[in-house]
Amino acid sequence: MGHGKIVKKMDMVAIGTIAVVACLFFCTPALANYIFDGFPVETRASGTVDGGVFIDYVPWDGQTTLTGNFDVPPGNVIWARLYAGIWGAKPEYEGWVNVTFNGIDDTNGLGPINLQGQNDGNANVWCSGNGKYWIYYDVTVLVNDGAANTATATKINETVGSFDGRVYGIVLVVVYEGGDDPKSIRYWINDGSDALNYVTPNNDGTTDFAGSVIGSVTDAELTMVHLTAYDPACANCLLFNGAALDTSMITSNNFELNRWDVASHIASSVNDALYSRGDDGYVNVCNAILTLELSDLVVTEVNAYHNDSSSPAWFNLLNEIDVTVKNNGSASAGVSNVSLYIDDVFFGKLPVPGLAPGAEHKVTFTNWKPVGADCLQPICLFDWSYHDYNLKGVADCDCDVAEWNETNNEATYVDRVCYNGYMADEPLENVAQGTLHGHVLFTTGDGSYGGLNSPEDTRTTNYEITLPENAIVEHAELNVYYTWVSPDHDCPDMEVCITNATGTYVVPLENAYNDIKCTCPGTMYVKSWGNYVFDITDYVTGSGTYTVTVKNDGSSGHSFYLAAPGIVLVYADESAPLIDYWINKGADLLFGGRDSRGGYLSLEECINDAAFPASTTTEDVATATLGVVAPWGDTASDDVLYFNDVVVGTGVYQGYGSSYSDTLDSITMSIGASNAQVGVDVTDVTSNYLKGCDNVVGQGDDGNCMMPANAFLVVAYEEEEEPDINVTEIELNCGYLFASESNEICAKIENIGDANAGA
Repeated sequence: MGHGKIVKKMDMVAIGTIAVVACLFFCTPALANYIFDGFPVETRASGTVDGGVFIDYVPWDGQTTLTGNFDVPPGNVIWARLYAGIWGAKPEYEGWVNVTFNGIDDTNGLGPINLQGQNDGNANVWCSGNGKYWIYYDVTVLVNDGAANTATATKINETVGSFDGRVYGIVLVVVYEGGDDPKSIRYWINDGSDALNYVTPNNDGTTDFAGSVIGSVTDAELTMVHLTAYDPACANCLLFNGAALDTSMITSNNFELNRWDVASHIASSVNDALYSRGDDGYVNVCNAILTLELSDLVVTEVNAYHNDSSSPAWFNLLNEIDVTVKNNGSASAGVSNVSLYIDDVFFGKLPVPGLAPGAEHKVTFTNWKPVGADCLQPICLFDWSYHDYNLKGVADCDCDVAEWNETNNEATYVDRVCYNGYMADEPLENVAQGTLHGHVLFTTGDGSYGGLNSPEDTRTTNYEITLPENAIVEHAELNVYYTWVSPDHDCPDMEVCITNATGTYVVPLENAYNDIKCTCPGTMYVKSWGNYVFDITDYVTGSGTYTVTVKNDGSSGHSFYLAAPGIVLVYADESAPLIDYWINKGADLLFGGRDSRGGYLSLEECINDAAFPASTTTEDVATATLGVVAPWGDTASDDVLYFNDVVVGTGVYQGYGSSYSDTLDSITMSIGASNAQVGVDVTDVTSNYLKGCDNVVGQGDDGNCMMPANAFLVVAYEEEEEPDINVTEIELNCGYLFASESNEICAKIENIGDANAGA
């Protein structure tokens, strides 16, 4: 046979990402001897590694001495083989050669070796055909990683016949973990010496790469070593999984090492390479190495939040959960799915696009609504309300992507969910409803905002009440609006007195409505806000001056602040229109507008509702009038007023920083002082009133904080005028009645006339 040209040196193949070896196994071939048809190319090592597979070689130069220098990358060497090919010329010829590695010739089988052709029995030698030797050495512990390694094969002498001794080539294969540029690799290293020939004949062979490959692979490389190659050249002498690979570049009749991109041909189960000899009489295939650069999808973060990723998630509201998937591998990953489990209960699955090496993608799961209790229970029992949830993300949950590590797809993060008291969570309750001829009045008198910073501190408010002469008070209540209670988590202790024309009276507390921002443990300034309501119907009996005194009745260190207290009064007046009235009260602290201070709540999450039960009155509606009270609500455009889900105004609240008074139909709203810090509004809602149905007012905060506390609805009805009866006219008209009816009807009318005359 002839000797062909030298092919260029192959670059290192390095592929992988985390220092793990999975499914690694090594196989040692049976003792070798001479076989004319050679030895099958079988898997000797396979597995996954986060590091690299180094393949380097020096080819035939026509000499009996060949030296190769190999710059092995740094890393932890876990498997390495050195291969050397020798031409013997005939199977009957024998001779000695010497193989050294890094100057070592006395261990691991290195050193002088007697190649005996058809009589060869060396355990690490495959001898085939007309004396073609492929020798291998385990040099795992001899490789210098991160440094140059030198291998030399040289003929010593011939002992039988004209032993040729020229060196076909030297190959070094090293599998290592870590290093400067680790990549995620799955690899198969197959070796042997399959002697294809026309004599027996042995025309082709197959080498398998066993094991399943899940999903798509974007980077895969097949490396083949031909101890002797093609003369004449063959363009189609290699198939991978049945797909033809171009072999036209293999034009040497001697040593060849080449590689092919086979990513598009990778199968999900066993992969194989089929090689043939073409028109060449003798071809030896010695190595088939398959490396897959794999992706490695991992979950790097799971974060539950409300609207903004810096916010906690909140109980009883719709929240988001971000799951971040990263490709830690060295190959691009195809499309996949990521699933989310909450306390080990499946929540959902979302698609993840293809990811380049090192790239990451964040998906957002929405509409998670964990349920939790209010942190402030009646009357004033505070306890942080939260739960720590285990949020588990599972990357590539459907196993769509081939990964070098299929065991690291899951990650669990613990996120705390808390109660946010700034949301609308305290509907105003209906406390009074009735029908009468009358009017509804709300007033804060001359009250203003101020603090009760020490026990026994007091604040006094005067109310000038003016009612019609014959008015009768049906309902009167005092609403004491408070804020900024110290210490945190506490509610105020107060004593309320009212002074009228007959004396001063301590008024017992009727209802305590408390609310608090709450949020998560560790939050500072968790102050209560609220509305203490006192029934003063027995003390407000008509027009006059009324004085209310609120005293701090707490212990030392106890303090709180008041907005101007408001009196709600319903009075009957026969000269007034016939009305249905509803009185609702409570306290609901709101802070919307996606403000960070409120926990990024939306307007829609901060709409306090007050329902007015349906009226059974059947008269025709003349007007429907709505009155609302929200301490700390002002004319800024960050509040919205709704009636039956229809927006009836924005920035409606008057009186926060200046006096205000307005009467609309049967409601009067009055703020007397310039610093009451109470916002009120009175609005015509006739067009939106639902007769015979429950009606609902919504007070929404869109970013400035307020506390809806009162809502009034008054519906006035059309009343028919009484007829002015003219008896004489009726008597004349009676003449037109039928005879059978006239006497009876006219007699009745005469009786009515006599009665009227008597009156």
